[in-house]
Amino acid sequence: MAPFKMVIETRQFVVLDLFIKNSRVFELGRFMLKDLMEEFDDKGLSALAKACTGGNTETLIYLLKHGADIFQPDKHGMSPLIYACLNGNEKNVHLLLEKVIDVNSKEVFNSCRGYLNKADNNGYTPLTAAATHGHVPLIESLITNGADVDKLDGLGKSPIMYACERGDFLTVKALVSNGASMTIVTDRACSPFILA
Repeated sequence: MAPFKMVIETRQFVVLDLFIKNSRVFELGRFMLKDLMEEFDDKGLSALAKACTGGNTETLIYLLKHGADIFQPDKHGMSPLIYACLNGNEKNVHLLLEKVIDVNSKEVFNSCRGYLNKADNNGYTPLTAAATHGHVPLIESLITNGADVDKLDGLGKSPIMYACERGDFLTVKALVSNGASMTIVTDRACSPFILA
């Protein structure tokens, strides 16, 4: 499996495609690629999560084209979308969202909302990741597509609380203009005003 992993990490997709298409055992090549996409590295990341972490759009497109599971969390419960939001790569976030969004289908929209609000093992959501790192365009895109602006993480903090802690006026403004509560209080009686 190591040669496949190296081909993916070095973005030698032509080589991988040639192997898959010209393999006498075509299904073996497809099976090996699928297996590779579901495998975790020593840090607990899937190939898709690594592409999102590194902001590698070319790799992300390739993996999505070949059926990578956008819903598969890593060993810490983090989705590829959370990694893309941490990285601030708008194109990668939009590629992932395109896989779940269909404006004509309420069922798919609800599925998208679930994906957008899916938290990792610490309650950290894609919106929390974007807000914590000040990625305003992503914040607006996530909220527009159904992210819960006031969802609390495992520490009882909302995205706006992280922005207030950082003193990030633009992020606070984006969250408030999209409905974030300034009166929400943690279990330790902290509000965004106190954290600012």
